[in-house]
Amino acid sequence: MSSTRPLHLWLALRIVLAGLVPLVVVAALVAGVLLPQLRVDFEVRYQALARAIAGQIETHLLGAKYELRAIAEDFRNLGKQPISFWSSSLDAHVAGGVFAAIYIIDSDNLIYAVGLPEAERGQRGDLLKLDLSGWTVLRDVRERNEEVWSGIFLSTVTGRLAVTLAIPVAEQLLIGEIAIDRLSEFIGRSPAELGMLTMVLDRQGQVIAHSQAALSGQQLSLSHLSIVRDALRGQFGTRGFELDGKMFIGTTISIPQLDWIVLVAQPRGEAFRPLLSTLWLLAAGALVALLLAILIAWVLARGFAQRIGRYAEQAHTIAEGNYDQPWPIARIRELDRLADDLDRMSLAIHQRERAVATSEARYRSVIGNAPVVIFQFDEQGLFSLSEGKGLAGVGLAPGEAVGQSLFELYRNHPQICERARRAISGEAQHFTSEIRNSVFDVYFNPVRDGDGLIHVLGVAVDITERQRAEDSLHASHALLDAIGHVQSLYIAGADARIVFEAMLSALLAMTESEYGFIGEVLREVDGTPYLKTQAITNIAWDEATRTFHAANAPKGMEFRNLDTLFGAVITTARPVLSNDPANDPRKYGTPPGHFPLNTFMGLPFFHGQELVGMVGVANHKQGYHEEMVARLQPFLNTCASVAQAIRENQHRRCAEEALRESEARLGTAIESIPFDVFLIDANGRYVLQNSFSKKCWGDVVGKRPEDVTDDPAILARWIDNNRKAWAGQIVEEEAWLTIGGQEKCIHNIIAPIRDHDEIRGILGLNIDITERKWAEEALRTSEEKYRLLVDHQTDLVVKLDPEKRFLFVSPSYCQVFGKTEEELLNRTFMPLVHEDDQESTAKAMEDLFRPPYRDYHEQRALTKEGWRWFGWADTAVRDEQDRVVAIVSVGRDITERKQTEETLLLTQFAMDCASDNIFWVDGEGNLIYANDAACASVGYMREELLRMKIFDIDPDFPSDKFEDHKAELQRRGMLKFESRHRAKDGRVFPVEVTGNYLEYKGGFLACAFDRDITERKRAEEELLESEERFRLFMQHFPGLAYIKDSHGRTLFANQRFKTYLNLEPAEMIGKTNAELFPSEFADQITADDSRILKSEQSEQREESYGGYDWSTLKFVLPRPGQPPLIGGFTLDITERKRAEEALRKSEERWRQAVRVSQLGIFDHDHLTDLLYWSPEQRKIHGWGADEPATLPAFFDSVYSDDRAMIAAAVQRAHDPAGDGSFDVEHRIVRNGEIRWIAIRSQTFFEGEGTARHKVRTVGAELDITERRRMEEALRQSRNLLQTVLDTIPARVFWKDGDLRYLGCNRAFALDAGVDSPDEMIGRDDYQMGWLEQADRYRDDDQQILESGNPRLDYEEPQTTPDGRRIWLQTSKVPLRDADGAILGILGTYQDITVRKEAVEELRRYREHLEERVAERTAELRQAMTQLVQSEKLAALGHLVAGIAHELNTPLGNARVVAGSLGEELRAFATAVDSGALRRSQVDAFLNRNREAVDLLERNTARAADLIGHFKQVAVDQTSMRRRRFNLRQTVEELLTTLYPQFKRTAHRIEVDIPPELELDSYPGPLEQVIANLVGNSFTHGFTGVEAGLVRISATLLGPEQVQIDCTDNGVGIPETILKRIFEPFFTSRLGQGGSGLGLYIVYNLTTGILGGTIQVHSASMKGAVFTLTLPRTGPDSPIVEPPA
Repeated sequence: MSSTRPLHLWLALRIVLAGLVPLVVVAALVAGVLLPQLRVDFEVRYQALARAIAGQIETHLLGAKYELRAIAEDFRNLGKQPISFWSSSLDAHVAGGVFAAIYIIDSDNLIYAVGLPEAERGQRGDLLKLDLSGWTVLRDVRERNEEVWSGIFLSTVTGRLAVTLAIPVAEQLLIGEIAIDRLSEFIGRSPAELGMLTMVLDRQGQVIAHSQAALSGQQLSLSHLSIVRDALRGQFGTRGFELDGKMFIGTTISIPQLDWIVLVAQPRGEAFRPLLSTLWLLAAGALVALLLAILIAWVLARGFAQRIGRYAEQAHTIAEGNYDQPWPIARIRELDRLADDLDRMSLAIHQRERAVATSEARYRSVIGNAPVVIFQFDEQGLFSLSEGKGLAGVGLAPGEAVGQSLFELYRNHPQICERARRAISGEAQHFTSEIRNSVFDVYFNPVRDGDGLIHVLGVAVDITERQRAEDSLHASHALLDAIGHVQSLYIAGADARIVFEAMLSALLAMTESEYGFIGEVLREVDGTPYLKTQAITNIAWDEATRTFHAANAPKGMEFRNLDTLFGAVITTARPVLSNDPANDPRKYGTPPGHFPLNTFMGLPFFHGQELVGMVGVANHKQGYHEEMVARLQPFLNTCASVAQAIRENQHRRCAEEALRESEARLGTAIESIPFDVFLIDANGRYVLQNSFSKKCWGDVVGKRPEDVTDDPAILARWIDNNRKAWAGQIVEEEAWLTIGGQEKCIHNIIAPIRDHDEIRGILGLNIDITERKWAEEALRTSEEKYRLLVDHQTDLVVKLDPEKRFLFVSPSYCQVFGKTEEELLNRTFMPLVHEDDQESTAKAMEDLFRPPYRDYHEQRALTKEGWRWFGWADTAVRDEQDRVVAIVSVGRDITERKQTEETLLLTQFAMDCASDNIFWVDGEGNLIYANDAACASVGYMREELLRMKIFDIDPDFPSDKFEDHKAELQRRGMLKFESRHRAKDGRVFPVEVTGNYLEYKGGFLACAFDRDITERKRAEEELLESEERFRLFMQHFPGLAYIKDSHGRTLFANQRFKTYLNLEPAEMIGKTNAELFPSEFADQITADDSRILKSEQSEQREESYGGYDWSTLKFVLPRPGQPPLIGGFTLDITERKRAEEALRKSEERWRQAVRVSQLGIFDHDHLTDLLYWSPEQRKIHGWGADEPATLPAFFDSVYSDDRAMIAAAVQRAHDPAGDGSFDVEHRIVRNGEIRWIAIRSQTFFEGEGTARHKVRTVGAELDITERRRMEEALRQSRNLLQTVLDTIPARVFWKDGDLRYLGCNRAFALDAGVDSPDEMIGRDDYQMGWLEQADRYRDDDQQILESGNPRLDYEEPQTTPDGRRIWLQTSKVPLRDADGAILGILGTYQDITVRKEAVEELRRYREHLEERVAERTAELRQAMTQLVQSEKLAALGHLVAGIAHELNTPLGNARVVAGSLGEELRAFATAVDSGALRRSQVDAFLNRNREAVDLLERNTARAADLIGHFKQVAVDQTSMRRRRFNLRQTVEELLTTLYPQFKRTAHRIEVDIPPELELDSYPGPLEQVIANLVGNSFTHGFTGVEAGLVRISATLLGPEQVQIDCTDNGVGIPETILKRIFEPFFTSRLGQGGSGLGLYIVYNLTTGILGGTIQVHSASMKGAVFTLTLPRTGPDSPIVEPPA
């Protein structure tokens, strides 16, 4: 900061000081006399107003007390009267408006009578007999036996704030409830001054009335204010206090009757407004007089100061670089002479600056484009110059080495240091050196300056590419040979181990390593990777390791410790090069005896983005480097391709096995589900049902819905639900049905089964939810009581269910959001919340489901007035099991507070984050604020700076000049100048300061914006050094360097023209191209120069001349105001061109080698746009050998839906910013067939940064069509299983043999507290929320694994992740593979907690009834178990249906007779009871009863006869018991039961069996065989036949055998069908009710249980004959054999 002061400011300051003296005297008088008097006036006025308000409130309450005393006196005099009497009397008193309600309380604290306002009298019935024992005022009045006033409370009658007066009357109490909410209206009407607040506070300091009515009733507490605290302690008076950020002056007065406090207050600004107005008038007068004096002095001083100021402004303009402005003319001789001298000086400075700038631009253009390193160092080796693009090759930036020592920087390169010492001694040096993997051709040239000191000027040319080209040529041969050998082995079908061993041998040879390995990266169940070797060098060093290697190497060694060098490759998926493993932090170490590990290189290889394996080699003598990694990339691609091909074969086999296991698992899972599950296929037929479904509906597989039910209403609902499911909907409904004589609620779910976007079938579930419905009914209780409490709240009150839907909203909520209650209920509140606050709101809601079950959060919500801020206090409502069943939230609008906070925050943030240094300085020079940039610039912490003054950091700004600076800043308002700052570390740096003046609260504040201008100063100094550097660089450039003018004349040429072209540089000056070179070459150069001058763009080209290959860079050197020049550098690239030609020939040999590969190989040279396809590549795409290889041809073969994906992948692979990898699986169209292929390629780049470009892409293809087909089949099977499992409400899970979870459905995952079934994989029960039951679960699982037996429908407890204890009904079965081996466990369970609780409750009240029901249920289950012995129960059902009609007639007649007999008996009994019975009535009654008994006997005899036939058949068919029976009698009894099925047809059945023929066999199976054969004839044989005949005959075949023939004259059986009729599920009536099992059962029963044979003979239209040959004595142990 400047230490001088302007003259006019110096004069103005003294005038101001003279004017300030009277102002100070006036201010002292005001402060000493006027202000104390004003405070006394305030106290008197405020206390008078407060006493008046207190007196009026006390008068109002005393009136109520006297009225209530009168009522009490009436009560004493009149005694106990009827309730109606007192109710009407009390109602009359309440109607007067003083009381809100009056109660008479009996001795038990129950309301005996109550008086209410007319609008509230409907509540009288609810209030009578209400127990008020909890009221504190009741206890107080009974203890003290005198009148007692209560505290403030919320009236349950009116919902308003109230106070009560209780008066004892004998054993009763009289209570008057006085509403106090109108106190706010009363005090609001009291006379008050502007801004004055009047409040009434209770004995706890809570506001009960406020002159601003909106603040009344909000339960606002002011007990934290000092004036209120003193008043509560009995200290009343007048004092100042702060409320809501504003200062007030207030007075407190007591209301002794109730211990209330009246507070009257007014903002301090309003209270002092009259005084301030007077003071402002006085100050304005004094200020006007002072300003007039200042103005006169200012005009006089400014006249002279302006002349001097114009010279200072002109000097500042020149300093800024503007030299065209003339110096001002003052008409004063001395000043005009000064102006002339200054004008000549500025012109000279301008000319020198232009010359320096031109030289600097030329030098920087040359240096910036030179592909070399230019440097200079002195005799101590210190660098004074370090420029050029080539510095990037040694890891340095331009100028970074300046000031550093060459001998220190390259101490690890002794050759460089030795050559530098020779150059310092005066000897020029030329040598080649390798630095940071780059090879340089280095020149050291000693130069002496004018003082005789030696400076070494050096040039280093990067020849790394040339060196690498030579090395790459040799490496390419070895790499191609290795790839060709590996591919030949793979094509020949060699074992994978042999292929990988060959690859390892080639790898060791290429990398010159001692030992190594190639391995796959596999993963554990939890995703942890590990290494399994496919080939590894035998480095065994003793007998134990040799034995271990021999046993494990062939099958692959597994390494799981990843804290190693090779583990770093796996965990990072990046190459690891370690040339000092002993000190590498990633090492793990080697065991004793292990060969030394000197160097290590590990390289990963990928399939797409997936890490599939790695190679590792060790002990290269010179160590490993990054170039080796790039060179081995094709070999790694080959490793990945071979590994992937082998893995594909393994995956295909695994996929086939997994498909079989998935189908078996699906069947087991569905069978284990404890409710009705079924599947319907695309034809509308049931294709699958579990055993539970069969119990409900019977066997429905193969049937349609209309075949299952006859109820038209049920069928219509089924068909409609199925139609919706086929349309893509998930249908859910609940219906009450009568099942087993009980009303049950069934939850029906119908869901589509999708495969991609196609619906393949329907899944159906029927779940019994009766217990849940009962439980839900029990929860609907106290809503009305809750609503009464919050309807009158001014705060927002809502109640939510656990899914965050509104159950209740208060009227205030509806008013704020402009919605009705109907619009909000049962809807979630989240759409009203601002999208930026929805995540935090959801998190707050989640916190309510765990202790402490309370939360506070703030959010923005869309109200009818727009977005507003609200603060919400949330509380969870829990049931007896500690489950959250609802959420109650109370909210308040906090918008104004949030807006204030946001404004302050933004302002502070802007200041703190500004890039310029910002300081605030007060009138004493103290630093009162510094932003982050300011602290960083001087190195002090903010706390340190705020204890300092501006003089402590600015050495150019002493304290004695501060007052002058303040005056100047106050006068001008803003100053801009240069100064210096001193940092904490002593560093002093220049700054540019912009100061701004601010008057704040009558004091001085300055805001200074500082900017560091160190770099600008340094740039001015460095500009002067550029010219010398340019001259030295051009002379020592290792190639040709020259500058020409726009006419082609040479202005400069370096010494290399003499070396290469034998041209003397001095003789070239001034000559044109035509004078220096042959005409043809000269014309070419001239044309190039003209084109570059015209385009003003640099060009680089390669050309040949004089027996050399050259790389030339030409560029334009602009000159302001003059024609531009042309500069150029030319380097010898002869050796590089030779290496490129050798590399081209090597690549041709490589193309020949890959033609024998089975994989499709392609190679794209982007520089020449040449594309190569191997024969296998053409074969994959179906291209001919003569078709041209083009990218359009490739894209044409790509399947249309995959072209966009392929184009995007190619673009990513060709992106210079990427890694060049391309790994995609896609479809192609080959000869009309869609095939799947996998492509993997690598694109190689050259150059760095923006110059990086692609040069080559090499890749391979593999046809993976078969693998994809297997994966698709497996995916469909898994999708079907997962869809079924996720749709059913039961929880399903499965574990492996180690009892770790392999999977589950979504419902189980949610129970376990995770979001997805995938998160369960790999966990065990110890990691779940049910840790308490984990041991028992695992014991159960282990028992099932060991025994192989399922455990079904057992009940067990479980602890949920949120700590609740629930009951489950669980079933577990063993999971088996195709060979029957146990793989794990499949389990299902349902939450039966509600049912258990209901059962327990029912048991307590009906214990004896439950015992009888349990006994009866056990008997019924035992009887059912005896009946359900085999599937033949279905056949018995058909017999029952057949004979039912025959029984209906006799049983129906018997029922009618029995009914009439009952009526007669009741009528007879009535006559007997009345005593009017006559003889004739007795005779008539006996005659009618004889007739009825006769009819009953005849009909029941007929029914008994039918049942007798049916009983024997039924017993036989449901029993496997062997007995002796008459064959003819058995057949005839069977036909009796079958008769109803054909009696309405013209078909006949004849029996030709000897009456004496008996068998000792199994009559039940034989009857089922004959019934199935007869049924088969009627169903299939008599199609189109009006009158068919079935003939059953039997003949003896010797004493031991019998032949039974079943013959019909139907249409016969075609030859094509005859061969298959005994196969299961084969039927000629598919879709018409035929199951295909009838003749299959006949064959099994005949050849198995009956021990015989069966044959069939038939021809078309000639009927059929089934011949059974049976032993007369059946086998003891029948065996069922399937048909051949």
